[in-house]
Amino acid sequence: MFSFRMTVLKILHNHIDGCVSDLGIKDFDKRELLADAGRQPAPSESFVKILHCLFLSADFVSCDGTVQGDNFAAFIADGHNNMDQLPAALKSCVDGLKGTPEERSFQLYRCMFGQHKFEM
Repeated sequence: MFSFRMTVLKILHNHIDGCVSDLGIKDFDKRELLADAGRQPAPSESFVKILHCLFLSADFVSCDGTVQGDNFAAFIADGHNNMDQLPAALKSCVDGLKGTPEERSFQLYRCMFGQHKFEM
């Protein structure tokens, strides 16, 4: 099971604020993104756009939606006690990604946290 440290949450919150501003989205509750991980929220268009921007900002994905696995692994390693499970879990998620870069980011998010091995 994964538990975010406060430093990591602060970094994510900072990226989210920038993404919301850059995308011109009003009235977005960032708890929707952080608190609902693993609960499979129904994705609004704003949610998917902000998530993709967050993943771009954190260098988890490239502009075309290609997953940067090493960066993703380095990020979640802090506070994580089952890193040996990450390569197989990440591969199974990445292998199923399709669609636009935004859709791919959401699919990665949903797949990784839906496994309940890497929860926020």
